[in-house]
Amino acid sequence: MDAASLHLLLNHAPVFFVLSGIPLFLYGYWRKHTLLTYLGLGFFVLGAIFTLPVYFSGEETEEAVEHLPGVLESLIKDHEEMAERALFFMEALGLGSLITGFSLYYQWAAKRFLLPVIMLLSFVAGLFIVQTAHLGGQIRHTEIRSVAGAGKGETSTQGETQVDTQVDTQGAANTQASKSGEGHEENERNEAQERNNEGKDND
Repeated sequence: MDAASLHLLLNHAPVFFVLSGIPLFLYGYWRKHTLLTYLGLGFFVLGAIFTLPVYFSGEETEEAVEHLPGVLESLIKDHEEMAERALFFMEALGLGSLITGFSLYYQWAAKRFLLPVIMLLSFVAGLFIVQTAHLGGQIRHTEIRSVAGAGKGETSTQGETQVDTQVDTQGAANTQASKSGEGHEENERNEAQERNNEGKDND
């Protein structure tokens, strides 16, 4: 299996684990349900783990799709930049969840401030990973592209079309002018030839 296939196979896993872990963790935290809290933390750790192969397989995936019809370089760049931020927050969430799990198990005093921190961090990481997935989907799925992104692509295409049209028009005008010049010279030569013939006839 190549990197592009791996990227496409796993890219929804981080989104699934974070979005599934948030309600489990919140309900467990609110109801003081230790098992659900552990389960939510475990989902966050799994999301962080799956984020790593998805992120590091993105470069080869880019090389595989960047020359395909309809793929815009601007969308790939936006997806890549968002993925870097998502990686940071996802790994921070995974590491923090792991530490929080140990603090709950061993009843460390730090659990009192770690749990609210994980709650906040899970929302931030969730926003970034969802936006990263959304931007990645826009690369090949034109039907979900934002109006702004589509507008940039259309503007670029229209600009290229206008340039090509101007070049073609100028080329046609130059060709027509060249033909007109050649026709004018041909007419002058014919008139000169006719005057020479008339002079010979008069002689």
